[in-house]
Amino acid sequence: MNGEDVKEAVGKADVAIVPFGSTENHGGHLPFGTDCITPSELSLRIAERCGGAIVLPTQPYGVSPHHASFLMTMSLRPETLKALATDLLLSLLKHGIRNAVIINGHDGNSPALDEAAKEVKGHGMFVATLDAWWVAAGELLPKSTFEVWSGLGHGGEGETSMILHLRPDLVDMRKARGVVPHLPKHLKINWKFEELAGCGSSGAPDKASAEKGYKIAESIVNYVCMFITEARACGWNVTKISDLRRKDW
Repeated sequence: MNGEDVKEAVGKADVAIVPFGSTENHGGHLPFGTDCITPSELSLRIAERCGGAIVLPTQPYGVSPHHASFLMTMSLRPETLKALATDLLLSLLKHGIRNAVIINGHDGNSPALDEAAKEVKGHGMFVATLDAWWVAAGELLPKSTFEVWSGLGHGGEGETSMILHLRPDLVDMRKARGVVPHLPKHLKINWKFEELAGCGSSGAPDKASAEKGYKIAESIVNYVCMFITEARACGWNVTKISDLRRKDW
């Protein structure tokens, strides 16, 4: 978009969609840009479907120290990502966009993005974050959609399905391997990814399909669009949105 395009788009927008990703190994079958491709495409589809939204360029680097042993993992410190996200959101605010929806594509980004959202809230900005689309999909779709581990995993059934749907040209299913780790449910263990899956991917990527990816994408896009519609209806008022979200969407 050039300057005139941006001016026209911002004049019609009341919300910015802000995608965050990472650049890291996703096993032998998926591209390093997996965590960027998914939030980027979801953001564009959300903006197109709900209207009145602009989409920022995807931030390609995330907090990935737990994947650092895999060659060419690019990782930011949490404080770096927090500062970057805060500055981007405050830049939106400076240009008159007071509402933002973050679409996160990587689990390691979550704490930093949460801290950034809290900071800009103090400046009067509204921020909602889709923190983990891979978890949301497992809850939004019928349980029968996924065959193993509710579709979870780094490069697993859900994530591989998404890339098969979005960019099948970048997937090599001949090399799809994964491990389902067995961890305690109520205790969080800090691990390095190679301790869970030396092949670079977890879950069951061999169970993935483009059809499942389509269903995942549609469930996420519809959910976020419904949220934006409800938020607009009540003037982006947090208290009222909280009430509205108790509806069975």
